[in-house]
Amino acid sequence: MPDELSLIKAAIECYLNTQSLHKEARLLARHGYGPRAAALAVIGVEEFAKSIAYALAALSPEKRDLLGKGLSDHETKHLVAAAAEAAEIETHDYRVVIAQESGWPLSHRDALVVLFQQMVGYDLENLVRNPKEAKEFYRRLGKDLHAILPDPYLKNAALYVDLDNSGDVLIPARIEHQVESAIRGLEWFLRVYCALPEVLQNQEEWNDFRLRIMDH
Repeated sequence: MPDELSLIKAAIECYLNTQSLHKEARLLARHGYGPRAAALAVIGVEEFAKSIAYALAALSPEKRDLLGKGLSDHETKHLVAAAAEAAEIETHDYRVVIAQESGWPLSHRDALVVLFQQMVGYDLENLVRNPKEAKEFYRRLGKDLHAILPDPYLKNAALYVDLDNSGDVLIPARIEHQVESAIRGLEWFLRVYCALPEVLQNQEEWNDFRLRIMDH
């Protein structure tokens, strides 16, 4: 079972990889390679989700053995990303009230504490599902979830040519209309959770962050 230091390092590297994937997606889109850009954006969301899961595991020693059950599965990673989005939505009003009462907007670090306090409450078992549970969860939600997050299989459509049962040839260009939304979705996560790599990379800040989460 990975220790706290290993999990923190993995969370950092996943977040940095997310930033690189975003830059590469934007570069491809600007040069006319939209479907490839969308594929990288979807992978970027998955890497972001892994950084969240690893950070949550570092905060919860008793939950770390759950990471091996499904974090390599596409649906599981998108469920973690959905939890990160839900945390922002569910704490939005609270963060606004705090800012109004103090007369100052929350810093990115303070906002991150609130977001992680919310996600810890979700419980890691409910985020890192085994692959069968995650697939079934996605099947039940269907289009409702895909309207919120990138389809985990969008990258397949972006990279492969297929022949469907009716004889139509499906080419990557068919997802051109989804390129910008996929990239902007990734940008949203990077903007909302922008303080995460700074907290992870500084031991003193991480210790303070962990105490504030656990004392909540």
